Amino acid sequence: MVDVSLSGSVTVHAGSSGSASSSVGAGGSQDRGTGTTSADVSYSLLTGTPAQNLLGNANVLAFLHTITKAEGGSYYATNSGGYTSDLSHFPLTSDAAGAYQIEATTYAQLSAQLGLHDWSMHTQDLMGVINLYQTGAVAALEKGNLALAIADAAHQWAAIPKGSGVNNHSDMTYSKGVHAGQLQPSMDYTALVNYYHSQGGTDINH
Repeated sequence: MVDVSLSGSVTVHAGSSGSASSSVGAGGSQDRGTGTTSADVSYSLLTGTPAQNLLGNANVLAFLHTITKAEGGSYYATNSGGYTSDLSHFPLTSDAAGAYQIEATTYAQLSAQLGLHDWSMHTQDLMGVINLYQTGAVAALEKGNLALAIADAAHQWAAIPKGSGVNNHSDMTYSKGVHAGQLQPSMDYTALVNYYHSQGGTDINH
């Protein structure tokens, strides 16, 4: 097991493994937790909750599904508008990739901290939920406050709107690939909320 504290320190425990299953509504049923990694990563949060356990929280999982939908809907996607068939490593020609469009620099940092050097679905899920936690959105989701979670997550993901009727990074363009030079749109706010609910998420304001 690899325990990573919020300060970035790492403790390695030998001989543990694990997985977490779910389905991804954006791109059909997939198994979160399968992949090439043998590590069971425990990210030591302020609440003491491991990252893998957060994948079992219905609201957190529904929001991860929603990010996947907003960002393109595939573990195999790259930000160049293409796809990779090889999940053994981060796509070498992409600035960001995967279900959560994790940036190459973020992957390099988390990969070094966690000791995970593949690009499996399980690794993407762990890195995705860590990113989500760092925005503050996990705390909001645990309280069922979807509006706050969306606002928090918008700081990390350009495809998440800042609020109802408010686009995110309206001046941001794709840097390469078939969409190069085009503005990157945010998901419609109402569509995002509806999709989150369709994935089993709850909201105290709904």
